[in-house]
Amino acid sequence: MLSGEQTARLAAGLCDLFEAEELLLQLAAFSRDLFHELDTHGSYRTQSHNLVVLLDRRGLVGEFHEYLKRVPELRDRRAKLERLFRGAATMVPALVDERCPYPGLLAFDLKDAEVFFGRDVEIDELLERVPSRRWISVEGPSGVGKSSLVRAGLLPSLPSTWTVLKMRPGTHPWDSLVDALWSALPDGQRPDRAAFRVDTGGLRHFVAMRSQRGLPTLLFVDQLEELQTFADRQQAEQFSRALWRVLTEDGLSFCLMTTIRSDQVESLVKKFSRLGTLLNRPWTVRYVVAPMEAEALLSAITEPAHRRGVRLEPGLAEQICDDALSHPGESPGGSLPLVAHLLRELWFRCLGKDGLTHAAYRKLEGVEGR
Repeated sequence: MLSGEQTARLAAGLCDLFEAEELLLQLAAFSRDLFHELDTHGSYRTQSHNLVVLLDRRGLVGEFHEYLKRVPELRDRRAKLERLFRGAATMVPALVDERCPYPGLLAFDLKDAEVFFGRDVEIDELLERVPSRRWISVEGPSGVGKSSLVRAGLLPSLPSTWTVLKMRPGTHPWDSLVDALWSALPDGQRPDRAAFRVDTGGLRHFVAMRSQRGLPTLLFVDQLEELQTFADRQQAEQFSRALWRVLTEDGLSFCLMTTIRSDQVESLVKKFSRLGTLLNRPWTVRYVVAPMEAEALLSAITEPAHRRGVRLEPGLAEQICDDALSHPGESPGGSLPLVAHLLRELWFRCLGKDGLTHAAYRKLEGVEGR
């Protein structure tokens, strides 16, 4: 596990060696699953930091380095890559507790549901809307926690009768949709992935077959803005046509749930007007996620540690909460990214101690210092 300093150094080195889109394309070629999991909100340096954290959490820093060394067009950068990754490898500290309940700048996921707190009201409100709405557009500023709300809050709370398809548009949104459909097939009916082909009506057919048996389907498209920011245009058009078809056909037990940055909605409607105007239909709801207020933020700080049997020194949670709300940082989503990163660093700083301490918090220079 890399320390905060090591993570920052490797992330900065990647920024120096790659343009933003180039690094994302290399990640997608290395692992589409990791690419879909990466939070691409924020600046390029934030994205690069998120990538290093994600690779580190999965134990794939070395494998990513080996992949980059084999890419022909990166031949002229191999020496610099070798020095960068060798430096990170030599600084890796002793093994630490991998049960940290704070994912840092990465989004919470299904596996993190037991340590996801602070969004009870939002989860209940979304659950009320799922059965009666065909499209739920979860919107809000970057860093407010939209993806975590759906991944770790809503999806684990759905009744077991729902089939959930999960994807991110990425660079090839149609391929990502086909991957999601293939993954949802029962084991005995799942062909080899390379032989699995779906046309534009494939999503509609999948939903219709389940609807005939009274079984509903939810398609979760995380970070829908990628459809119009860097996705392949032809695949994006094919994907939007498939969504339009299944959304506008009556009699299907289907719900599309998307997350999208508020400042990207207008651009999406302009580029994909046929799909975008469906946001005006009566069976669509636009749900805005606001930054956490004090009570919710306090729960998000304290409860994950309690679930791991770890205590916080008296007054520490309140101090972090007060500092966070006083210093919202640069994110339009408020202080949540600052708090998320701080808590993960604080956890590892306090391993082997009786709990999370004021002293460690001061050494990290508080929320503003992170």
